Amino acid sequence: MRSPSAAPRVTHGKREATKTRNRAVILTAAREVFATLGFDAATVRDIVRGTDLAVGTFYQYFRDKNDVFAAVAEETLRDLRARLREYRTESTVPFEARIFNTYFAFFEMVVHERRLFEVLDRNIAPLVSDISFASTRTALAEIREDLWPLLQAEHVSTADLDYFAAASIGVGMMVARQLLERAEPDAAEAAGFCTTMILKGIRGRVQDSAAAPKIERSA
Repeated sequence: MRSPSAAPRVTHGKREATKTRNRAVILTAAREVFATLGFDAATVRDIVRGTDLAVGTFYQYFRDKNDVFAAVAEETLRDLRARLREYRTESTVPFEARIFNTYFAFFEMVVHERRLFEVLDRNIAPLVSDISFASTRTALAEIREDLWPLLQAEHVSTADLDYFAAASIGVGMMVARQLLERAEPDAAEAAGFCTTMILKGIRGRVQDSAAAPKIERSA
């Protein structure tokens, strides 16, 4: 009989590794289930069936379906922002190419992970508005930070950076929805359209600002 002192012990490091692994497994399964079934039809049991874990283990990490959906949304948005930022900050790539590559990476994700994008697009605001709001604020801040030196280099630094960042996101989201309506979605075509629209718009705004007449608002 093994003495208590000889019993195997689970180290803190191993416990943490197990917790990290279990959470990642659940999130991977949840991502697949939400993309396949949609949010409404998906259940916790559907998610657990995609893992090697027990239902009880799920509840050690997440309260319910809404909680794990929020985690999937947060992780997806965080990873997407990081990926897009890589393209925006590629120092060896010209300004216009950076904008195109950023849009192209986003639209490729939209096309290749269509079901997940649609589920997030429909449900993230009503279900996890705080995550949606926080992610948007972070994205706006990152775009301003990344593109300000580029706009200065392009001699369009007089443009309203807040409007530029907001327009960049807004145009991308609306075009992404329209892209999925097409029989053959073309990520490159959508990226080219957005790049042209955004850059021509901001350059035209700067060029015309001095000559534009001031419009007095009526009382």
